[in-house]
Amino acid sequence: MAESVTCCRKIKHYKLILKATWKFFLRKIKVKKKDSYDNVHNFQTLTPASDVDLSIYEDALNYAFSEAKIRNIAVSGPYSAGKSSVIETYKIRYPERKFIHLSLATFDSTNDKEKNISNLVLEGKIINQLIHQISADDIPKTLFKVKKDISKYSVIRWAIGCSFCFILFLQLFFSLEWKYFVLGLNDSWYKSFFELFTGNGWYLINGFILFSAASYSLYRLIRAQKTQNIIKKINLHGSEIEIFNDSSDSYFDRYLNEVIYLFKKSKADAVIFEDIDRFDKTSIFERLKEINTLLNNHLGIINKKPIRFFYLLRDDLFTSKDRTKFFDYIVPIIPIVDGSNSYELLDKLFDKSIEDRAFLRGVSLYIDDYRVLKNIYNEYTIYFEKLKIIGLNANKMLAIVTYKNLFPHDFSQLQLGRGYVFSILNYKSEIINNDKIKIKTKIDELSKRINDIDYEYLNSSSELEMLEEYFTLKKDSKWRHDSDYLEFKKEINEKQDSFMKNYERRTLILKDKDNLKLLNKELNKMRFDLLSLENKKISNLITNQNSEWIFKQNSVVNGFEGILNNDYFSLLVYLIRGGYIDESYKDYMAIVHENSLSRKDRIFIHSVMDRKGENNDLELDNPNNILDLLTEDMFYQEEILNFTLIKFMMKNRSKNERMLSALILQLKENEKLKFVFDFWFVNEKDKNINVVFARLLAKYWSSVLIELINNKTFENNINDCYDLTKIFLEGCHVDSLPLVNESNQLSNYISKCSDYLRKSNYKTNGLVDKLKLINVKFITIDSNLSDFNLLEQVYQKSTYEINLNNLYLMVDSFYYSEMKLIKYDRFIKCSYSTIKSVSDSPVYNYIVNNIEEYVKIIIASDVKEIFDDEKDVVEIANFDIDIEVKKKYLSMIKNKIKNILSIESEELWSDSFYRFSRGV
Repeated sequence: MAESVTCCRKIKHYKLILKATWKFFLRKIKVKKKDSYDNVHNFQTLTPASDVDLSIYEDALNYAFSEAKIRNIAVSGPYSAGKSSVIETYKIRYPERKFIHLSLATFDSTNDKEKNISNLVLEGKIINQLIHQISADDIPKTLFKVKKDISKYSVIRWAIGCSFCFILFLQLFFSLEWKYFVLGLNDSWYKSFFELFTGNGWYLINGFILFSAASYSLYRLIRAQKTQNIIKKINLHGSEIEIFNDSSDSYFDRYLNEVIYLFKKSKADAVIFEDIDRFDKTSIFERLKEINTLLNNHLGIINKKPIRFFYLLRDDLFTSKDRTKFFDYIVPIIPIVDGSNSYELLDKLFDKSIEDRAFLRGVSLYIDDYRVLKNIYNEYTIYFEKLKIIGLNANKMLAIVTYKNLFPHDFSQLQLGRGYVFSILNYKSEIINNDKIKIKTKIDELSKRINDIDYEYLNSSSELEMLEEYFTLKKDSKWRHDSDYLEFKKEINEKQDSFMKNYERRTLILKDKDNLKLLNKELNKMRFDLLSLENKKISNLITNQNSEWIFKQNSVVNGFEGILNNDYFSLLVYLIRGGYIDESYKDYMAIVHENSLSRKDRIFIHSVMDRKGENNDLELDNPNNILDLLTEDMFYQEEILNFTLIKFMMKNRSKNERMLSALILQLKENEKLKFVFDFWFVNEKDKNINVVFARLLAKYWSSVLIELINNKTFENNINDCYDLTKIFLEGCHVDSLPLVNESNQLSNYISKCSDYLRKSNYKTNGLVDKLKLINVKFITIDSNLSDFNLLEQVYQKSTYEINLNNLYLMVDSFYYSEMKLIKYDRFIKCSYSTIKSVSDSPVYNYIVNNIEEYVKIIIASDVKEIFDDEKDVVEIANFDIDIEVKKKYLSMIKNKIKNILSIESEELWSDSFYRFSRGV
């Protein structure tokens, strides 16, 4: 049993050892991870650098320390020039020299109240920083209270000592009572012990201990009073008595004496004063120089090395004479960053995270503070990593972070729907209303000019000049002088006067008439601009004409003078006018939680709002939800073009008619032929979508087919163009066909396409009917490539040009089998008789209805002899066609006409009788 207990104890002991070892190992790992942190995002510290290249600065500072007379040194340069970095690097390079650094950087110099802070407060704050950089043990005589750590054992000792003395005092004061108490105790060992403290000898010892404790306490009190002046006044019966008052110390002398004491006890070689210049008070420097003089005089008396004061300040704090008079030595610091080189630093910081280097360069021109640049980078990196999942614009994110750093108060106001930037963005509606009025005025003026053209019956300026000459001749003519002529001349003069009054106006109208197409195009553009005005960003609405009012005058009215006076106001204007800060600012200021929109959907929406389009084939997950976030005016911009979205809208055309019409108008205005072409073939398997698309195009962009076929870009896609026209015509409403075939351009194009009837993936029901309506006549047809069903429809509808090749193709393809055996050479010599062999055929009816055209083609062909049957020759001779055409036709006939009288025209008898009788 004992052995098992021992074994259990050993196991428990080993477990404790293993547990302690594991905890120690984990702590080591954590420390290792912390120490070996890899700065993946290249975060930048805002503290002064301690590894800058000193070069000449090192020699300059060494010289200051080598000369005993140099005690007040100015290190001058603009804000963020690198003054602190130079000092910090020098301190590390010379560790044997002790520096004390005093900074008032917690103050904001832009605040007037803080600028008006008194010298006394500044001195107190300097002393406060100084006293906390010196060990409290080294300055026991200072009047200023310094909290320091007190050992708990020291407190325990003092507590025990005070309690012991208090007990001794009570025993001595109540000695009789104590003696009677001890004597009254029962006989025991502790009674014998307490009797030792009731004798006269013990009271003597007791008194000595209390006297020693009181003397030591009084010593400590007097010492503290002399060094720290803890008791300043005593009030006795209404009268105040100052204790240990030194009459030579005035209020400021006490400060000076204390500061000199503190500096002397600091054992420093140099004291660095930083950011005091932000308060624009030169008097504080005078006080510090006085302290430095008194301090070093005192140090000189006791043969100690001087303490130097370094003042880190901007160049313009003192005038040129005051600077050289006040300071013993000045070290100028050349700025690390200014507008000319800040781009290189930004380029290095952002590396590849900002692709738009032009924007980065633009921002760099306005920022000359290295710390600001580094903090902008740090915040941008955090914002970007947290918000990049929703595909935001990197330029806009950098703009918002820059704005946040340079205008932090206005940034916080913007989040609440207030402030300067919010007022600028909110001014958009007023700008749009003003622009609408201007555009509508221009539209009315241009419409009137076009309407005037309709009422002008002349066609050119030359006709107007001829009319002017006519009136001049009539007026100057010397005819008779009777009453009728005089009345006529009077009428002519009146008409001339009226004519000359409107001459200049009519001249302008006729010039407009020559440019009518351009005027109509300009009018359509104005109307498109009016419709798309609502979707314009604030940056596109700001012009040179209204920018002064928007950014300055309007801002003064609304009380934003502080923004206008900011050194970075020009940068803010650049960010707004460049479109980097716009109506989408909310997306860049807070994390957006995913809801019904996927990442791809949100990327698309931002691309529309930022006017930076994504690929047209970006597949959207919830187009219905996307439509809820889009406005009609957004469909006038090209970034809205997305195959998935438009397909969804066309499936629900009734709900989206207005937005679809805006979309087509936008395609027309921007001549987006490539998108039209691609959309058609992306949806080649969905005929219904393409039919809807065709109808919309025919309604709002009727010339799209003509523009496509005339565009050389699509020459290599000729077969696709054929398919496109087929789909378009099939989906196009009959009433729209005349507009689609303006100036017969489309019908002429199709008529020349010999392989237009080739096989296609599309059903072509009703295509040939549409071709017939626009008067398509195929000049040649490649039967080897043609779809037989389409060819048969062309045969039935007679949508081909009458020529021997086409006629032979139709006969060969659709006549009886015995006719198909006829060769082309034989056919062209007896084409009419061959065609007439099937009298009800579409071919026969076609040439009968166009008999003169047919005969002319036969005459103009290479055929020299015709062997049509006699009855067929007589039939042609009796058709109502030109007599000369008949004569030429009869001259080519080689068969005999037995009955010349069967020819109705006697004019043809003699020639026919002569030829055919000779043939007999």
